[in-house]
Amino acid sequence: MQAAPLDYANYLDPSTFSARFGQNFEADTALYDNPLGIRIKWRDASHSGVQEMVQLADGAFLLTSVAQQGSAYHRQRSAKGSDWIHIQFRVQGGGYDELLGGEVLDIPERTCIVSRYPEDSVIGHFMKNADSARMACLLMRPSALTSLLEIWTSQVEPGLQWLADPGQLQAQNRQLQLSPAMCFAVDEVINCSIDGPVRRAFMRGKSLELLSMVLHQLSRPHDGPGRPQARLSPGDMKRVEMARKIMEDDLDSSIPLADLARRVGLNRTKLALAFKQVYGTSVQACWRDLKLDHARELLVCNGLSVTEVAFRVGYSEVSSFTRAYFRKFGVLPKECRRH
Repeated sequence: MQAAPLDYANYLDPSTFSARFGQNFEADTALYDNPLGIRIKWRDASHSGVQEMVQLADGAFLLTSVAQQGSAYHRQRSAKGSDWIHIQFRVQGGGYDELLGGEVLDIPERTCIVSRYPEDSVIGHFMKNADSARMACLLMRPSALTSLLEIWTSQVEPGLQWLADPGQLQAQNRQLQLSPAMCFAVDEVINCSIDGPVRRAFMRGKSLELLSMVLHQLSRPHDGPGRPQARLSPGDMKRVEMARKIMEDDLDSSIPLADLARRVGLNRTKLALAFKQVYGTSVQACWRDLKLDHARELLVCNGLSVTEVAFRVGYSEVSSFTRAYFRKFGVLPKECRRH
């Protein structure tokens, strides 16, 4: 029997935990020392995972989820009391959302999906069969969006009014590039080592960072009609994803574009156009950002020297690494390591 849909506003209600996680779960309320945040470790017959939920403001929540799963699963949510905005950062694990009217929204792995659901909608969230899932979500009423940004609804850019205006007659969705910066922020949230009341302040700050990146992408003008577009088959999409996976696995080297294209079975031009179309950036820029994001992680979390990190991410000259790092993050790598 399908459990009743969970109201978005009740994510932190303890009475809903059994319905969501079954009987095999542990609730860690001491992590925040505050009823506005909680972490749940859960397990059922074919899945296990960790979910963390924190209220950012009235009507605004951050949800993180890391799951090991043996089969697909399905959850239902409902938008009661007002419209709800649901922003998903899918780092690992694809799926789809389905409205009761039959509309289906595909959610591939490594994408950001921005949705607005009208009041009284019921949304089915489906996770596809996969070894693991890793994601974060921002859930908020439209009024909470402007409250978090500390602006009036009239100050929202025209292209973003569909998120902020009160009352929508139908669901709306946008698919965005999941940028390396978004992935890094999601990892920082999931791996946060801060406990106590200040943990919520950290989560709120990172949520605003993620929200600002989403709104920046949404407000950018669309490409003009003269920009060439690659015609991508499902096989082409897999090859583009394979190219990015090779890049992620080889952060200490730099494979020429022609060699990368040869390895995934595309010609050089098609890979360049397809990669830009799928990820919103060039192969070279994406690879540089992946290297620099990994370098930042090594500096902050591992305490390696700047020279060691530069060589680990494929820079033969420390000076070149330092310049690239400063252009991306606005600080010198040695300052990042110090803090």
